[in-house]
Amino acid sequence: MKFETTTDYDVVSRRASFDAYKEGVVVEHESGEQMRANWHLMKMEMAHRDSNVFSMGRTADAGVLLIPSYVNFPTLGRTENDVQAVLEQYFDFSIPLFVWEYPTK
Repeated sequence: MKFETTTDYDVVSRRASFDAYKEGVVVEHESGEQMRANWHLMKMEMAHRDSNVFSMGRTADAGVLLIPSYVNFPTLGRTENDVQAVLEQYFDFSIPLFVWEYPTK
């Protein structure tokens, strides 16, 4: 699965690039580390809170994190725990979020 996004100044600022963006939804794909998955979630939250992240009036109204089922980390359960136990309680995480651990077989 491959994701592409335009990164010119008319679409996304250099402060936050995402794997894909369409109509208020930012998408990130992570197949390596749990901490990188958490970093993606924090970037999504930043884009949700700060209207200066995007140009031309675009907003981040929702986030999607895609993770394959074939890797040990990140996992759906660990991501859910990190959001609820840390990001939500200590960083006021508020972007509507969909995390999909997609099958790879």
